[in-house]
Amino acid sequence: MNITEIRNNIDFIQFSTKDGIRLRGILSRKSTASACIIFVHGMGGTMFTPVAMTMLEKLDKKIALFSMDNRGFGDINSFVEICNGKKRRKRIGTCLERFEDCIYDLDAAISAMKRLGFKRIVLCGHSTGCQKSLFYQYKTRDKRVSAIILIAPCDDYNINKKRLGKKFRRMKNKASFLISNGLGRRIIDPDSGFSAQRMDSIINLKRPEARLFDYEGRLREFSSVKTPILALFGSKEENALRPVSKYLEILDSKSSSKRFCGLIIEGANHSFDGKAAELAKSIESWINQLLF
Repeated sequence: MNITEIRNNIDFIQFSTKDGIRLRGILSRKSTASACIIFVHGMGGTMFTPVAMTMLEKLDKKIALFSMDNRGFGDINSFVEICNGKKRRKRIGTCLERFEDCIYDLDAAISAMKRLGFKRIVLCGHSTGCQKSLFYQYKTRDKRVSAIILIAPCDDYNINKKRLGKKFRRMKNKASFLISNGLGRRIIDPDSGFSAQRMDSIINLKRPEARLFDYEGRLREFSSVKTPILALFGSKEENALRPVSKYLEILDSKSSSKRFCGLIIEGANHSFDGKAAELAKSIESWINQLLF
C-alpha cells in the first residue's frame, strides 16, 4: 500500500487486489476517526464522484471516508496488473469488467483501511456500487464490515429490460452466443458500450448482478445479509420503475438485517444533485446512532 499526501487532510492511496489489479483512492485523514466509510462508485464512475466528494467534506471528525476507484472505473480504462511479478496493462472499466470480481476490489480496500488502524468499516455503494457492496457481504460474510449503506439501489435488470424493449431477448441470446464462443469481451451494445459478458451480467437472472435488486424477484442474496443496512433513495429518482417508497417497503420486508433503515431524500435525483449535503448528514446521523 502506497500513501501520498495530496492536501492537508487528504491522502492518496494505492493498493493491490489479490488477483493483481492495482487500484487507488482518496482518504479523508481525520485524527479522531475510528470508523471509515469505503465509498464504492457506480457504472462509469470514479473516486471523484460528486456524492463522495460532498460526503468527504461534510462528515464529522469521527467518520473518515475512503473513496476508491474500482475496476469499473470509467467506461473502458487501462489498469496495471501484476502477474508473476511483472507489470502489464489490462483493459477493464465498466464496459468490460466481470461483476463478480468486485469481491477482490472491496476485500483489498477493507484490508488497506484496517492496516491504517480503522476499527469499524462501513461499505457505501452508490448506484451499481450498491450491488457490489451487497454482493461482497453476501459472498464473504466479512466480520470486518460493521454496516452497509445503499445509495439509490436501482433495479438494473428491469431498467434494461424496459430500455431494450423488443430487442431484449435478441440481446440476451446474442450475449450468450458470444460468451460461449469465447468472445465475451466483444462490445455488443453500441448505446451503452457494454461487452457481451457485462450485458449478460445485467440482463441474465442467472447472474447475481441482475438478481441483486430485481424488485420483482426473491431478492435472495439481499435477504440473507444480516449486517446493518441503510438504504436511501431520492424522491425524484429518474431510474425508478415504481415509487421509491415501494422499493424501500420491499427491502424492509425482505431484510434479515440486524438493523434495516430506509430513507427518502426529498427532491433528490439519482445523483443527488444539490442534495448531497443532506444525504451526507442523514448517513452521518445513522452511523452515529449505530456505531457510537
